[in-house]
Order: sequence, then structure tokens, then C-alpha cells
Amino acid sequence: MSGSAVWLFFKFLNFVLIAPNKSEKNKKGTEYITPAELDKQFDEKLGEQAKVIISAVDTIVNKRLAESELRLGRKIDEIDSRLGEKIDKVQTQLDGYVKKQEDFKEEFVIVKEEGKQMKQVFKEKLGVKISAV
Repeated sequence: MSGSAVWLFFKFLNFVLIAPNKSEKNKKGTEYITPAELDKQFDEKLGEQAKVIISAVDTIVNKRLAESELRLGRKIDEIDSRLGEKIDKVQTQLDGYVKKQEDFKEEFVIVKEEGKQMKQVFKEKLGVKISAV
């Protein structure tokens, strides 16, 4: 132990005096303490302080972790919302494209049928047979 640590410990213990070998009291009732007992008490106090510090740090870390999880959840919701909007936009565009293709297909069927009818009329009225090469 360093000198300043010992001084602080003495101040904490209300200036308990160190006896050379064992705990005992003098005639005035002043209690003496051995270096081994002092080390033991010092270690106990350090252990208690470590528990308090660890508990405080744990509380702070848990609070910050909860805040981070909350911010992350908000970010995920925001990204999900934007992604949903983009998907809706793409789906709308795709639906429009599919509708145009279906309209084109229907128009093609109508034109094909009209072409058959025109060939039939040319054949019946003009005697001309039209065919594809």
C-alpha cells in the first residue's frame, strides 16, 4: 500500500493506531490494530467500493444500451417505411406496364381478326387471295 492510501484509510477509520503484533487496547481504551487486520479491512472496503462502482457502471451501460436500441428501432422503422414507399412506387409502375402490354395484346388480336376479315372480303368481292410469304 502506498503512503497516501494508508493515510486515507487511517482517516477513514478515525485514526486507528497500528499495533506491532495483535489487536489490543491500552489503558486509555485506544484500540490498536495489526497490519494484517488493516490490510483485511482495507481489502473489504475496496471490495465494497468496487461493487458500488460496478453497479453504477452497469446501470449507465444498460441505460445507454436501451437508448441505443430505441434509436436503432426508430431507424429501422424509418428505413422500412421508405423501402415500403419505394416498393409501392415500383409496383405502381409495373402495374401500368402490365396494363399497357395487355391493352397492346388485345389490340393485336382485334387487328389480326380484322385482317382475316379483310382477306375474306378481298377474296369474295375481288377474287384476290392475299397470303403471307
